[in-house]
Amino acid sequence: MNKINREEALRKIGAGESLAGFDLGGLDLSGTDFGETDLTGASLEGAVLREANLSGVKIADTLLADADFAGAKMPRTGLPEAELSCARLPGVDLSGRDLTGSDLADADLQEANLEGATLDHADLSGANLRGANLAGAHLHGTLLLEANVEGTDFSGARMEAVDFAEARTNLMNLEKARLTEVNLHDADLTSARISSTLFVRCGLAGVNLAGCDLSSCEFTNSDFSGANLGKTIFSGAILGQACFDGAKMKGAKLVRAAASRCSFEKADLHGAVFDGADLSAAFFEGALLESASFIRTNLKEAWFVGANLRGARFLKAQLPWANFSQATLDAADFSAADLLGANLHRATDAGTIWDGANLKRVQKTDPDLLEAETWNPAR
Repeated sequence: MNKINREEALRKIGAGESLAGFDLGGLDLSGTDFGETDLTGASLEGAVLREANLSGVKIADTLLADADFAGAKMPRTGLPEAELSCARLPGVDLSGRDLTGSDLADADLQEANLEGATLDHADLSGANLRGANLAGAHLHGTLLLEANVEGTDFSGARMEAVDFAEARTNLMNLEKARLTEVNLHDADLTSARISSTLFVRCGLAGVNLAGCDLSSCEFTNSDFSGANLGKTIFSGAILGQACFDGAKMKGAKLVRAAASRCSFEKADLHGAVFDGADLSAAFFEGALLESASFIRTNLKEAWFVGANLRGARFLKAQLPWANFSQATLDAADFSAADLLGANLHRATDAGTIWDGANLKRVQKTDPDLLEAETWNPAR
């Protein structure tokens, strides 16, 4: 690669000559209008290109790492597979550009405009995207590890297999975005804007969404295990087959939620409200459900083995073939509930209300099974 000085570079640009394969690394070319200069295979590593006009350049296999593009007009053709690691691009307009496969690791993209951009398989690990606009952007297989996306606008974006591990996510906007197999493990999303957002098979284990209103969202097959969801509102949300195992959900509201086959194993759901929800075949083994409300809830074939349901309300709930084996049902209210064929083996029911409940074919404690379960070979 031929090294070139600033004066020669400016002469060639002014004359419309090619700079393909030349080394312009470290040069200060601020404010330069590059016209349609061919920069194929050139190096601009560490170059200063503030307020430069690069909109018409030909660019491919060009090294742009650590360059300063503040205020520059970027190539209209996009920057696919570009090497832009550690580049400075604050406020730059990259809207609609193709950045497929580009290396933007540790780049400064504060308040950059990436609206509608394509960032498939791009590496934005450690990048600063604070306040950037990615509304309607497309991200597939994109890395955002340890990135700063505080206040970043992802509204309407399409994200698939995107990794936000250890990213800073305060105030990010996910309204109307579609996320599939996106990793947001342990993220603090309490200040995020989440409305009419679609999450499918997303990793949300350990996230903090306490007190958030997610009523207009879908979380099909997503993993909330161990998440902080205290007083979170999922009313009317679509939660089919989502996993809430071990989640902290005291006072959460899932009124009329579509939550068939969801798992809440060992979750803390004290005082949670499920009124009118579809929880058919849901799994609540070992869950803490004291004072929870299941009024008019569909709990057909639900599994409550070993759950604590002290003081829970099941008025007019549908519970055919539900399994309450070894559950604590003390002071619970099953008034007018349908418990056809339900399993109450070893369930405690001190003070439980059964007024008007359908208890046909209910399975009470099985003496032989009880003896087997409590058998002690040492005696």
